[in-house]
Amino acid sequence: MIRTEKRPGEASIALADWQQLSQSWLLTAALLLIIITAGTHLLVFASSVLIPILFGFYLSVLLYAPMIWLSKVLIPQPIGALILVLGVFCAMTGGVLLLKEPATNWIRTAPAVLDKLKSQTPGLQETLDEMETRTSEVESIMDQALPSEESKLEAETVVIDQPNDDWREKIFARVASFTWALSVTLILCYFFLVGGDALARNISMTFHRRARRVSALKLMRKLRSSLAQYIFVTMCVNLSFGVVIGLVLWFFGAEYAMLWGILVGLMRYIPYVGNVLSLIAVTAAVATANLEVGPLIAAPAITAVLMFICGNFVDPMVHARKFELNPIVIFGSIIFWSWIWGVAGLFIAVPTLLVVAVICGHVGRLQRFHLILCSNSDLKRRPAHRRKQK
Repeated sequence: MIRTEKRPGEASIALADWQQLSQSWLLTAALLLIIITAGTHLLVFASSVLIPILFGFYLSVLLYAPMIWLSKVLIPQPIGALILVLGVFCAMTGGVLLLKEPATNWIRTAPAVLDKLKSQTPGLQETLDEMETRTSEVESIMDQALPSEESKLEAETVVIDQPNDDWREKIFARVASFTWALSVTLILCYFFLVGGDALARNISMTFHRRARRVSALKLMRKLRSSLAQYIFVTMCVNLSFGVVIGLVLWFFGAEYAMLWGILVGLMRYIPYVGNVLSLIAVTAAVATANLEVGPLIAAPAITAVLMFICGNFVDPMVHARKFELNPIVIFGSIIFWSWIWGVAGLFIAVPTLLVVAVICGHVGRLQRFHLILCSNSDLKRRPAHRRKQK
């Protein structure tokens, strides 16, 4: 046997190298954590500015092709962009006016429907009453166990009656915030349509090499075309799905069937989570008109079958397997953006993830991340193609 003798200095050198490596990794992890924390707080703080910018950009991407078509019909691009933006505004206003009356009536009749549901389900009502009784008993026991000083303070508490206008102020604040965000979104959409090409050229001119300029322009064009295709196809599929669900609800006698269908179509913009919410909405819509067991089971079952058909056959066919993002990454994106921006983040999550995936697939140093984000990335076949070229 050959014995290898360790020199006394080798162990100390190895230990020093390991300590240096661990310190560098700790420093990198600390810096990354600081950047992520600061970026998250910045996103939360600037949500009122960033949300209209993103929605305006996505809307301009969708309207870019119609603007080019109008320019071919000898309509200048600024006027064509103005026509499209005003058309979107009129469509949204008309939709709100059409849905205002049925939505108001449904909100007005919702308490009566709940009372009817409670009356036809006595077991549920008894359970709720028992839970309320148990809760009141626990509260009384806790009140008796409180110290006498606190009870005296509570006894001396003076209640001042004020007019209950909080809900009106909240509604007014929400409406004012939505109006401001919609106005900024449409204005930014117009400017993106009119000056988007010039902005892309100016960004590409910041690179010194011509090859990088061309690559940057290709990236921005690919980004715009991919987003436009995804948003347009998804909008058509979701609108058709909502109309079909509205017809199903109309068949089961649900009131305001098309209103519920449009709501279900909007929920399909939220992958995975939207399906669960859609089933709940369909069940609630049928329950407003009929509380029999058959319709309450048949309507959600038909909706689930339609979801399965759309998710496994229609979506892959219309998207041509071009936007197969990793489901785990999609779900993580939905959780992150909904945590940051609430309901708006649910609609922004997938388009933003698609933007990141397109950028990572185009930039050479980020192609590893593209392999993680996409389920059917074609980057695995590139080395073989390059070997054939050689």
